[in-house]
Amino acid sequence: MLTIEQTADLKQLRTVAERFAAEVMLIGAAALLCFIDLGRFTRDIDLVVALDLEDFAAFSVQLQVRGWTHDVGAEQRWRGPCGSLIDLIPAGPNLRAARKIVWPKSPFEMSLAGF
Repeated sequence: MLTIEQTADLKQLRTVAERFAAEVMLIGAAALLCFIDLGRFTRDIDLVVALDLEDFAAFSVQLQVRGWTHDVGAEQRWRGPCGSLIDLIPAGPNLRAARKIVWPKSPFEMSLAGF
């Protein structure tokens, strides 16, 4: 189950995604909790947004304008204005075709094979 704060942050993120005509998909433990009651709360929420890196940069600016903060130590990690921890992974058509993302500020590479 999501907290009130997480729900508010996700609604705001959805509004930004709609401006970019980008689909957003819930993955990870939060997605599992939608189907199975594990009797626990997940600290962070994992999302995939259907944008390539160049569009994701503009998307990130729009989040920051709305009070979101970016974790400099983990490029996927964001904190929403209500305090939610959100791991946000871009996975636009070019990234999905490459089956990976190489984050621009670090050499960190993530597989997108499942997308």
